[in-house]
Parts: sequence; structure tokens; C-alpha cells
Amino acid sequence: PGGGGRENALEYSALGSENRAAEELEERRLFYVAMTRARERLVLSGAARFEVWQTGSGRTAGPISWIAPAFVPDLAAVVQEGGGDVEVDGTHVVVRVERPEDIVETEPAVSPAAPPAAPSSSGAPQADAPAPLPPSLAPPVATLSYSSLGEFARCGYRFYAERVLGLPSGPAARGAGEPRPGMRSAADRGVLAHALLERLDFRRPVVPPADAIVSAAARAGLLPPPGPEECDELIALVRRFAATELCARLGRATEARREERFAFGLEAAPPHPLIVGALDVVARESHPPGTLIVDYKSDRLGDAEPADVVADAYGTQRLVYALAALHGGASQVDVAHCFLERPEAPVIASFSSAQTDALEAQLLALSAGVVERRFEVTPEPCRAVCAGCPAEGGLCSWPLAQTRRESADTLF
Repeated sequence: PGGGGRENALEYSALGSENRAAEELEERRLFYVAMTRARERLVLSGAARFEVWQTGSGRTAGPISWIAPAFVPDLAAVVQEGGGDVEVDGTHVVVRVERPEDIVETEPAVSPAAPPAAPSSSGAPQADAPAPLPPSLAPPVATLSYSSLGEFARCGYRFYAERVLGLPSGPAARGAGEPRPGMRSAADRGVLAHALLERLDFRRPVVPPADAIVSAAARAGLLPPPGPEECDELIALVRRFAATELCARLGRATEARREERFAFGLEAAPPHPLIVGALDVVARESHPPGTLIVDYKSDRLGDAEPADVVADAYGTQRLVYALAALHGGASQVDVAHCFLERPEAPVIASFSSAQTDALEAQLLALSAGVVERRFEVTPEPCRAVCAGCPAEGGLCSWPLAQTRRESADTLF
């Protein structure tokens, strides 16, 4: 008491040691998963304090201090010799060591002036041969969807960890957004609503009875089965959509396809991932001729206006869907977002083939960071963005206190 020091009370030290051990195990698991993704060559790079490394103090020298010896048991001797090529169990390993005192700042080399071009047989100087173009890197992912573009916009580094490295999401992601007791999650509610609308005849819409809803839930593997109150809510939802002009418009179409998958490339910027997705409904209309795309939304709107929700959350989806139809040969496209809580007020945007280049330019701008491998960490970490991220607490530069706070504008 009254002193400037501190005493660890209760089980503080034991709990701290347990926490550090758990973090170390998790760190090693993440490194193991990352390293075993290598197909042909694995490059390990890291900074270590040599004096700590050589005394065998272990993890305090940095992750490379325990990863590298697992590959080269005689690493200490190799480091003392300044690195080199070694054979370990028939595997060729190259060890390169660079100490701070060995780093020398140098001026960039200046290429000598090129000799004058030799004259051609006609006496005129020949033009310099064009410099070879640098090889194009393959895109880090093979496909992009509107949802993956949204993930990249929220946090490029999480996109990299999950989509490029293939690291599995943590349990917090699977538990995020769990419904309150007695309520079905928003995702499951959307699956069930889509299943009912997928079987709706747009020309002669018949509202499904309660037993049909229970059967649809069973086919989708949704448990528990919907009760009377939920069935009544879904019946009302389908009935309201069936009475809308949008449903009648689909009924007048010459052809309507459900859950139509698409894939198209952006020829203006190869190499580029394919853009993929699936349309809830795509219909061909004749009067006037065009294509109608309908996307059902089961979001709970509350006091929000549908147009505002589309502008905030589904602008990229609308762009991708319009381009999918235009690449499929459509000259005129209407993309309708239908919120099932208010189906009588769909948000419809029209596009024409004359806009294709401008729309592609927008999509290229949205995906440029992925193609150029710019995977920046989010500047606003919080639970909504970071929950379940495989990089959280280890690979990510943000501390857990930031990634687990309630929102980006709060301390906790």
C-alpha cells in the first residue's frame, strides 16, 4: 500500500499464462493453415532479434524464431554462417539472413544510354523495339460476386484471409446475428420465403396453405418447423406479393426463370475474376421488349424506406445484375428489388445497352483492389465487421479491444 508497484492478486498470473498459451496455440494453428496452402514454393519471411534467438528464449524473438527451426533443425549454425542452401529430408531449403548493420542505402542504378538505332536498308533509323510488358499476375480469386465485393469493401484483409488464404471463419461468425429465443434467424426466414415464392405461379398465384409451408421448411432443412403464427405471417407475405403489379408483370412475361445462375467476364481488363451470381427471377417481356430481374428481400425494414435500403446496401448487387442481363444480350433491363414486407413498393432501376461501358467501369473500380491485391485492413474495426474473422487477434493489426467493441464510434 502506498507504493508504486503492483501485486498480482488471486489467479492473475495463472490466468495470464493460460491466455498466452491459448494465443500461442491459435497463432501456430493459423501459421500452419497458411503454410500448408503452398503448392510449389513456401517463402517464410520474418524479423527476429538474433541475440534472443541464439539464447533459445523462444517465442519472444518473433514467430519466425519457432517456425524456421521446424524446417531447418541446424538453423542456428546456418544463421551464424550468414545463410546458405541446405538439404533437409530431401527438400531444398534456401536460408537468407540480413542483419540491420548489413543494410546499406544505395542510389538507384542508372541504366546506360541505349546505343543509337542501326539504320535500316533504306537509310532511315529503325524505331526502338517496344519494351516487353511485365507478366500479368493471375487474379487472387477466380470469381467475384456482389456479396464478396461487399465483404472486400468492409475489410480487405478479412477478404484476403477468408477468400484468398481460405482460412475458416471463427465460431463468432457462425453465431453472429442469432435470433432471439422463439424467433427464426433472418437468413432462415429469407430461405423459407424464397422457397415459397419459387413455387408460386405468377399467372395464377395461389397462396400456400400452412402444411405446404411446413413441407417447404422440411425440404430446406429448417428446424424447428414453423408454428401457426409464423405460417400466418408467411401466408400474408405471399398473399401481398401475389396482389402486386410486379407479380402481374411477371405473369404477363413470355418467359420467366427462377434461380438463374450467371457468369460473365469483363473483357476491358483481363485478367479479371469472373463475375458470378444467381437471380431470383429473370423474365423476358415483349410489350415493351426487355428483361425484368426481380430480387426478393426479406429484410425487416422498420422505419426505413426501401429506396434508401437499396441505395445503402444493394447498389453493387443492382449493378452486377444489370450487367449480367446486358452481357446476356438484353437491350433494356429493369432490376426490381422487392421487399416482402412492402411488396407493393418495389425499387426499380432501368438500364440500357448504351450504358454497358459505364457500368463496367463502375464494376472495375469496385473490384480494382482485389485485382491489384490491395488488401487493406478496415479503418473502422468493430464487432459487426470483425466477429468471426480468422485473422482477429493474431494476424490482424488491430487489437481485440478494437475488433470486439460494439461499434466503430465507441470505446467498448
